[in-house]
Amino acid sequence: MSFLAKKNNHGETEQDVEKQKIRLGVFLPAFAIVGGGAVLGIINNKMLADVSMNVFLGSLRGLGWLYQLISIVSLLVVGILTFSRLGNIRFGGAEAKPKYSFATWFAMALTGGIATGCFLQAKSAENCKKKYIGLPAQ
Repeated sequence: MSFLAKKNNHGETEQDVEKQKIRLGVFLPAFAIVGGGAVLGIINNKMLADVSMNVFLGSLRGLGWLYQLISIVSLLVVGILTFSRLGNIRFGGAEAKPKYSFATWFAMALTGGIATGCFLQAKSAENCKKKYIGLPAQ
């Protein structure tokens, strides 16, 4: 390795990164699912919507209890970690400085929350017009 070789955040040089191979056992199934969904959406959008909705509703019917359990356990773990000694651990060492200030993190979280709320509100208003008022959806 030359003294001029640049290292990335993980301590690897550019030559090390170039030598890494794609793990086909991971890549191909994911690519087939995502690519198949994209092709199905282009060819038959209604069928993609129906299949997606049926998979989603089936998962809610069969695994709704698990979703709730995971949510509650995650909330408890985060609360315990936040208010225990582990909440004071500083990643990167004692002298590490955060990349973004608290105000910046707060603004990013607030923006993401507002954007999510706007998107969901717009979608539910569209469904409400179709289902309850009888107006055509745009």
